[in-house]
Amino acid sequence: PILQHGGSVIYGSADDIVDYIEATFRDPPLLLEGSAGMDRTCPAVASLCLLQHRSILFHIERVVKISEELAATKVNSSTISPVKAGLAMKIKKLSSEYSRLVELMQEHAQMEERTMFPVLENADKGLTELVHADHARDLPIMNGIREDLKSVLALQQGSCVHNEALVALATRLKVFQVLLGDHFDEEERDILPLLETVGFGSKQQDAAIESCVIIMEAAHGRLLPYLLQGMPAHEMYQYLRIVQKPFQDP
Repeated sequence: PILQHGGSVIYGSADDIVDYIEATFRDPPLLLEGSAGMDRTCPAVASLCLLQHRSILFHIERVVKISEELAATKVNSSTISPVKAGLAMKIKKLSSEYSRLVELMQEHAQMEERTMFPVLENADKGLTELVHADHARDLPIMNGIREDLKSVLALQQGSCVHNEALVALATRLKVFQVLLGDHFDEEERDILPLLETVGFGSKQQDAAIESCVIIMEAAHGRLLPYLLQGMPAHEMYQYLRIVQKPFQDP
């Protein structure tokens, strides 16, 4: 590719052109910016994790929004059938969205625990203890919300119990959204920047990314459009560039 800007002509790879655009037009940034302690020189596996965080937060926000809209919709025995049918369809959509999100989050947690955390633990025992505790805490919360969704689907629409269940579900999802945001902030502040200090070489990077792709089989296959949907276009490009590199011919 070639980029002509004024009197300048930039040749080279797409990465070279993105670097030029980033240096010349700084607002808004195209390249990934992480939390404190992270920058664009961080290992690719850390960038991969950070981009997945962005996608997951996008989707949990959307799920929370749907649940809040459902909780604000009041139906009773006198509500006309088309309104009830529309509500039932939205509840099923919420259930489907949440199922995909849970699958993505579970694969993301497995990726961290099997590729990144062992490297950090070898460098410093106990370093990832708090993050492991967060993963252990989140799993029963996610399963509990799944059971709440099943109850909402089974309850009779228009009943007081059904309306109360929708409100409780929205509240529980909102609480989980806050916990998830705090958990990701902690990882990006205290854990991911340390990957640069353990000395990942290029071959180690490629092996780690390849392992991430294999572990997240659904996310990089069946759920890939869903994963990428949670990123703006330039972050999609970065993500695909990262996951493709280990599988490209030298």
